[in-house]
Amino acid sequence: MRYSNAINGYSSINLTKVDILSPLKQIKVGVGYRRSDGSKYPGNFPASLEELATLKTDYEILPGWESDLTGITEYAKLPTNCKAYIETVEQLINVPVTWIGTGPDRANTIMKPIKF
Repeated sequence: MRYSNAINGYSSINLTKVDILSPLKQIKVGVGYRRSDGSKYPGNFPASLEELATLKTDYEILPGWESDLTGITEYAKLPTNCKAYIETVEQLINVPVTWIGTGPDRANTIMKPIKF
């Protein structure tokens, strides 16, 4: 997402399908890459698939929320761990999440106030 933002310069993003993460006990968020010798990869994303194949992903592991989000239409009513996940995404890419998909229907969308 950081690489995509670097290319496109987002002012905000739509984080869809957050509801499908609900059953997970933990959520792994890729935050960087390491070379086979353990050293940190200096860039956001490798320039080639060949280079990517030689790297291991570093993850930040967040607790899941294990509750159904369907029907939630207010950010304040989301589970605390879900809000922490969304805020982690915002911090990692330095772009606010403005819309959050909480279910399969178009009405299952939260418009989150921007705090940046």
